[in-house]
Amino acid sequence: MADINSNPVFNNAASDFATHAKANKFTAEEVLEGYGLYKQAISGDIPSDKNNSEAVQDIAWSMKKGIARDEAATQYIAFVDKLKSKYSL
Repeated sequence: MADINSNPVFNNAASDFATHAKANKFTAEEVLEGYGLYKQAISGDIPSDKNNSEAVQDIAWSMKKGIARDEAATQYIAFVDKLKSKYSL
């Protein structure tokens, strides 16, 4: 994946995830897992100024630290597919 932002599979997964997360289809844990993988895929490792943040979103992102952006994108797509299957979406 050269440019994650131009990958239609990743973008479709992100759109699907956002739609169903806003409709409260997923658990809080699932939303945070998806958020962490998404941020890691888009931005890479969490910036050092956010490393000690207590915000749950930043904690979810920091838990993905060290995963290559391409790998995070692959995991994110698989995670969204798993959720869609789990909830018959």
